[in-house]
Amino acid sequence: MSEARLGPHVLVVSEVDGKRWHVIECPGVTDACRAWVDCPQRDEEHNDDALEDDPVAHGVEHRWIDGDWMVRTDDCLVRTHMYAGEIAAELNLPPGRHPVGHDFGDGTEYELSVLDPAGAVP
Repeated sequence: MSEARLGPHVLVVSEVDGKRWHVIECPGVTDACRAWVDCPQRDEEHNDDALEDDPVAHGVEHRWIDGDWMVRTDDCLVRTHMYAGEIAAELNLPPGRHPVGHDFGDGTEYELSVLDPAGAVP
């Protein structure tokens, strides 16, 4: 199912005792936001030539991302990215629920953008 059909990710900004907290909600993991991680299983099928010809090894699809063979997860990279909180804070949004878009660029970048700059949604 496409992300557009599920709806955008939502950045939830809350404030407690003058400190802002940022949480990103995912409407449902799709290939547009799926996290890929280093394959934990290393075997004879893990060589560049074999995976370039057939990206399936030990029954699992692999992708060459950021210089390594990765396997899919059911986690959302928009939500779990190591810089998600920092980048969300840089948007400097008021408390509320803000629909956001994301861009991973070439796989080494991470950007969030506000889809509704007029303000938070209920």
